[in-house]
Amino acid sequence: MVRVLYVDDEYINLNLFEISFRKDFSIFKTLSAKEAIDIYKNNDIDVVITDLKMPEMDGIEFIREIKRIKPEQNCILLTAYYEPKLIRDPDIKSIIYKYVVKPFKKTDLRNLIEEAKQRNAG
Repeated sequence: MVRVLYVDDEYINLNLFEISFRKDFSIFKTLSAKEAIDIYKNNDIDVVITDLKMPEMDGIEFIREIKRIKPEQNCILLTAYYEPKLIRDPDIKSIIYKYVVKPFKKTDLRNLIEEAKQRNAG
């Protein structure tokens, strides 16, 4: 089963994600990017998903930390905010596997997670 780490500072988003995908994936979830880094270091995670706007450490900073640990890790940015400047920035584009704007279609996100896992495995 694909192991997904999802970090979001809104508890409801974590719960909705888990309800939507608990039959499809093994889900690790947390409200804190710092805690997510510890989870990542202590578990074999296939796909990382993070919110963009979070206190303490935003999603981009979090992904940079994950990439320092494992440069080939596929990370999905799942956010309510469409920020064209952000997704056009070559440095950010190079670290993000996909940028997904909430609300997402369950089927599309499930397929994207499976695709990201396959790319990690290949």
